[in-house]
Amino acid sequence: GTNLWDGTKEQFFDLFEIAAKHLKSCFPHLSIGGPALAKKEDWAEEFLSEMQRRNVPLDFFSWHIYCTAPARMSERACRIRALLDRYGYEQAKSICNEWNYLKNWSDLFLYTIDVIRSCKGASFILACFATAQRAPIDMLMYYDTRPGVLCGVFDYYTCKPQKPYYPFYWYGNYFYAKAGDVPAANSPENVYALCRLDESGKIIAAVTHYSDDDDAPDLELRVDFERDAEYEIYLLDKDRNGELLCITKDLTLTLPVHASVLIKER
Repeated sequence: GTNLWDGTKEQFFDLFEIAAKHLKSCFPHLSIGGPALAKKEDWAEEFLSEMQRRNVPLDFFSWHIYCTAPARMSERACRIRALLDRYGYEQAKSICNEWNYLKNWSDLFLYTIDVIRSCKGASFILACFATAQRAPIDMLMYYDTRPGVLCGVFDYYTCKPQKPYYPFYWYGNYFYAKAGDVPAANSPENVYALCRLDESGKIIAAVTHYSDDDDAPDLELRVDFERDAEYEIYLLDKDRNGELLCITKDLTLTLPVHASVLIKER
């Protein structure tokens, strides 16, 4: 792959120290951080150890994750948070500033591109949102929404929404910066969920069946909010783009792999 840094570690440490101290002295009100860690975490430990030794300010630590399993995002976040705390940066934010689905950068990259803009890509996004919601991650930046092969949200030529647009729409409208998060007491394997109470105490939930196995069997799922109510069910799958499917009291759902639903209490 393309090198993102062609110098030595020592040269980068010097560069970061000089830049961070200078920028912080000039603009103390701004958040100064880095280094957008792409791969090796042992490099992260060396970096943080050296920054602590040099007394370098660090408002945030940024890192990337490209994977096929949302758990890998959470696991890396926990390891990064532990490193930050170990080296005296307890107040530094942990920012995942690049993430997306990736099978690999070589023989399966064309498959990866197809997934990124598909219903599977949408399910992966929603699964990552649900996973990151309860992981030690302060900010999460999907890569990418600019025109390009890694943009799953908008069509390259027409800018029309693609399947992965809808998890962002749901999250932005119903979950981002909202209070009232309700964690699931019990969740089957490959089921990822977000749930909250809105300002009037009504339930809003998003649920997806994500697996990297394209042939995974349908899941029969019973969603239980422990209340008697009617719910609007919006479905995102290969045939539907988050459209209202039904209004029902029965929350027994059949979710094919990579299907997602938004559930709103009436």
